[in-house]
Amino acid sequence: MTYAKSETAPPPVRRSRWWYVAALVPPFHALAGVVFLTIVAAALEIVGVPFVRSESTLVLAAAGITVPTTVLTFLLPIALYRDIGALETAGVLEGWDPDRHRYAIAAAGGLFVPGVSAAVSAYYLYRRHVHVGTP
Repeated sequence: MTYAKSETAPPPVRRSRWWYVAALVPPFHALAGVVFLTIVAAALEIVGVPFVRSESTLVLAAAGITVPTTVLTFLLPIALYRDIGALETAGVLEGWDPDRHRYAIAAAGGLFVPGVSAAVSAYYLYRRHVHVGTP
């Protein structure tokens, strides 16, 4: 059953906040890509980067985005597995049969191939929105 934005989802779905992890993965990966490209550009002196005053600034920027992005990438398989479980328990998956194991394995591929986590989470959130209404 697809829920309209004005309707409320059943309580078990409202209590599941695991999809928040999936929602954070694409923006953090995009920001990490921007930081990486900035570091490469500054290192190769292709463009002038006014806010980069020293190598320590580059290291702090890289660490500041790499740590949360890595944590989110590690949490994504667990988050998708748990969120799909909450959706199954709530019984709101009419017309959509997500396989918890396949989503978790696909999300784990992001640990080895950059960008896979962002793609899997974006696809999952799209499918979840179409069939459940949240996010």
